[in-house]
Amino acid sequence: MLMSSKEIKEKQLDKSTLLEYVLNIDIENEPNTIYIYNNVEPFIISVLFRKKHNIDLEQFIKDNIFDKMDIKKYKWDKYGDYCPGCTGLFLLPKDFHKLGVLIMNDGIFNNNIIVPCNWVREMTKLQVETPNLYNEKRLFPKCGGGYYTFISRDGYLFRDGSNGQYIIINKEKRLVISIMSSEHDMGKITEIFRGFY
Repeated sequence: MLMSSKEIKEKQLDKSTLLEYVLNIDIENEPNTIYIYNNVEPFIISVLFRKKHNIDLEQFIKDNIFDKMDIKKYKWDKYGDYCPGCTGLFLLPKDFHKLGVLIMNDGIFNNNIIVPCNWVREMTKLQVETPNLYNEKRLFPKCGGGYYTFISRDGYLFRDGSNGQYIIINKEKRLVISIMSSEHDMGKITEIFRGFY
């Protein structure tokens, strides 16, 4: 998993030189042969966004999403001069939950369109199957992926973070579960819901 917090820590990567690192890493597999989750694309988009528009992605998100959702207290790491766009965002639990509500409501929050509805629908529909990540024993197995959203069975989709964060959504049931923990074993976190959903 390129640019995961685990990789950065294990390889002792300097966050200020991650752009050079990701632009020069050797890709081991042929395109379209294996699904590997990584944080590279959002970071590259953040870099290009800043170079093209001279606006930091964090500032753009603050102005266009966070301010409109009354998310005021947050911290976002920097990788060199850039917002990582994919990781390093620290939110209050109530604000973290708001992001799940935004996704469940197809980009609408408090009756305001924050993100175009069509984009959220596209983001949360199956784009690619992930047989190499599927584990039938998990409560929410990763059947496939949308755009940085995992698609599970029974109408569930989710986002998970490597340090024990989850946003679990079922649009049909109008259900949003947000979890902020420090448990690194993601399977243990979702097991607490077995029998309840």
